[in-house]
Amino acid sequence: MPRFNKNNEKELKKFLYNNYIHDSKLEKFYYDCNEDSIQIELWNPIFGGQINLAFFDISIVLARKGDWIGDRTTILSLTVEEDFSQLQNSNLDNNEYKENTLYLMFQTFSGAELHIVSKEVLADIIVKEDG
Repeated sequence: MPRFNKNNEKELKKFLYNNYIHDSKLEKFYYDCNEDSIQIELWNPIFGGQINLAFFDISIVLARKGDWIGDRTTILSLTVEEDFSQLQNSNLDNNEYKENTLYLMFQTFSGAELHIVSKEVLADIIVKEDG
């Protein structure tokens, strides 16, 4: 399972871009407050791919409800953000965590957003084999 942190942020961007995130359905979301981690399971019915993401050493988790007409569980995009200004209005702007964390933002077809700032991300793609 590939591991990503601030030192290999470019590789994470490439990994996410080249996999089955768009049109994936949010299947499971698990937050473990004792371990300071989040596990997310996505399923892409078009490509038959399962995407498992694990976030460790969480600094921020922020969800915003979307107001577009569209599915709340289907992922429109998952991006690695370099600009933390979207968190500024949430009274969460703190330069301390910006230096060594990754900031990922999920957006659904309804416009809902999930912002996660963590020190480490693990990603696993499982593609269903035909036959």
